[in-house]
Amino acid sequence: MSDYELTGNVFGRQEHGRVIGMGTGVRPTQFRGDLRGRSKSQRDEQEVEKLRTKLQEDALKREQLEALILKSQRESREAKREAQEAQREAQEAQKEAQEAQRQMQIEIERQALESQRQTEEMKFEIERQALESQRRREEF
Repeated sequence: MSDYELTGNVFGRQEHGRVIGMGTGVRPTQFRGDLRGRSKSQRDEQEVEKLRTKLQEDALKREQLEALILKSQRESREAKREAQEAQREAQEAQKEAQEAQRQMQIEIERQALESQRQTEEMKFEIERQALESQRRREEF
């Protein structure tokens, strides 16, 4: 006896519009759902599961993007702080250079005045010696 005959003996003869072994009221279109043998609820569950997976993947991608954005913002703020610090250091160095230049100018002016004073003293001394020498000659 074939499997088909055994099934027919146990469950009864298959009639048009009924599914053997599924009880009364179940039709082939309700049971199979489509040609692949899945019911509509199974397809819906698979679609829901695909959507959940996609949602989880999208959420993970969003978290990764948010993390990258935060990292980029932190790095940008740090770079800005470093640039500001470098600018402050450059301004400080410029002020120091200006102060050093001012001090050098003061020293040059002081040396020029000292040189001028020494020159005047030498002129005075030369004139004094010349007068002294003339006075001695007149005394002799």
